[in-house]
Amino acid sequence: DPTLSTPLGVELRYVDGGVVSNNYSYDGSMLCSVAASKFVTVDGNVCDNATFYGIEVAGITSDPCQDIVVSNNTINGGGILNQGIALQGLDANVRCTVSGNTLQNCASHGIYVFSTWEAVSIIGNSIAQSARTAIYSATSDYMTVTANVISGTPAYAMFFNTQDYLTVTGNVLTGATTAGIGLYANAAVMDYCTLSGNVIAPSIPAEVSDTTAGGGSFGTHVMVL
Repeated sequence: DPTLSTPLGVELRYVDGGVVSNNYSYDGSMLCSVAASKFVTVDGNVCDNATFYGIEVAGITSDPCQDIVVSNNTINGGGILNQGIALQGLDANVRCTVSGNTLQNCASHGIYVFSTWEAVSIIGNSIAQSARTAIYSATSDYMTVTANVISGTPAYAMFFNTQDYLTVTGNVLTGATTAGIGLYANAAVMDYCTLSGNVIAPSIPAEVSDTTAGGGSFGTHVMVL
């Protein structure tokens, strides 16, 4: 709850249309929180040394987020920021585009997508030195991840947990120490996933890693090309 994590730069809640642009934030909990809102753009802002999130997009019970754009922001975590851009929520959040952002030195994930999102596009971002994973996503379907440049992650460059209709293409991934892309099927079937045309540094132990747990499995439409 951003209201418990002050000071917060900007919070938009129950907003139907709006733009947050060209702001600078230093310290505090986060630059911007967009909650239970629609048709909002967060563009061209700079966030330094926040502690919670750089930018958060979150639905709440019965009030999902829809049609959100997070673009061209610069987020420097300074090694203390939890997650650079976090998409999360409790209900049917749909259509978020995260594009052209530059993120570095996050203490956890660069871009984090968690729970009940559909139709997320993560396009053309530059992510360096995330302490865990540059892009992490769980249980969020119909996702496209393309043309991102990622370097210097200590585990996975990208990790996808139990989701369907995933397309990962044209990304450049270097510096991960476990695998470039991790696929994880946990207690469910993960299917309709296509990984193609990604450049993954040969020094990474595995280009793609797939694991299961809790009776999870991969369907017949998972393709690595």
